[in-house]
Amino acid sequence: MHNCGGDIFAHGDNNRWTDNKIGTEDDRLIQTKPVSPIGQYNFIAAEAMAARLTREGDPDYSKKSLDAALRCFAWCQTGNAGKNAGELGSAIEACLELDKTLGEAKYRKHAVEYAKRLLSLQITQQIDDRLPVRGFFMTSTGSPQPYRDIFHGCLHLIGLCDLLASFPDDADAPLWRSAIQMYCQDYLLAISEQNSFGIVPFGFYGGEDPGGNRRVGNYWYRFFMEPNRSWWVGINSNLASAGVGLIKAARILKEPRLAALAQRQLDWILGVNPFDASTVESVGYNQPKQFVTSEFRPATPHIPGAVMNGIGGTTDDQPDLKPGAWQTCEYWTPMVCYTMWLMAEIQRGM
Repeated sequence: MHNCGGDIFAHGDNNRWTDNKIGTEDDRLIQTKPVSPIGQYNFIAAEAMAARLTREGDPDYSKKSLDAALRCFAWCQTGNAGKNAGELGSAIEACLELDKTLGEAKYRKHAVEYAKRLLSLQITQQIDDRLPVRGFFMTSTGSPQPYRDIFHGCLHLIGLCDLLASFPDDADAPLWRSAIQMYCQDYLLAISEQNSFGIVPFGFYGGEDPGGNRRVGNYWYRFFMEPNRSWWVGINSNLASAGVGLIKAARILKEPRLAALAQRQLDWILGVNPFDASTVESVGYNQPKQFVTSEFRPATPHIPGAVMNGIGGTTDDQPDLKPGAWQTCEYWTPMVCYTMWLMAEIQRGM
């Protein structure tokens, strides 16, 4: 899969409207640089699902979707995809969807292999005698930094949960179950109890304090991204994606506390936060001022159901709403998708 569109001279991030008519002033150049491995694996999963869902109603479209998924998967096998925790989680998801669509044992084998690589990145020893924290993942082999990703989300946990749900009798299933339990109970739940609102952490940090003076063992942690970065956003996708993983884990482990923690993440997004402000348009109350920019013509309208980036943090890791700022109040697809997914999982129940 490749990035398409965007005037690379004026809008290097592709973030612009076009009338889709050739020869007008808003024509966009085509970029053919491949997207990240996570984007590749998400594409595979989506195309495999589309192939399965349209198999009877539109066989030609189903075949095109499946062909696209298989070509992309073959390309991933020849590159460097599947190196960090997020890539491995998304690779597991892609393999599971191919397995459901084709029923070929090789995709299960690939998923199991990706899970082995993922588990090799997990910290399984307690890192502080005062607080029983363990179970988080390092970014990659030899990396000094734990894995953090604000918009790809908690794919490593989601992938492990879906793998265990799909193959509960696999020889490695006890290892997957243990990894899920450590991550959810000894990391997400344990750190969420260190704040008054029950939100899960954005992540751990090796090295120096990123701000906030929050420390466990040799690691620092924050609940919000550091605002002194050149680019940062609020935490809605981090919370919602962790919530998706938590509710899946709650079903597998039969642990209601994890389901309650998943609900807590949605509650924060919908207004149970220090500002009493929902960051979903037309759901809840006291939504902050929407981000509006002259970059879009016409401007982005008010969209009921749109999810903003969400509350951000100060340098001291305290909640910061920033009404009207793009970092917190812009509509963004990862926030929308993970919040919708979390709502669907909660509605499904344990």
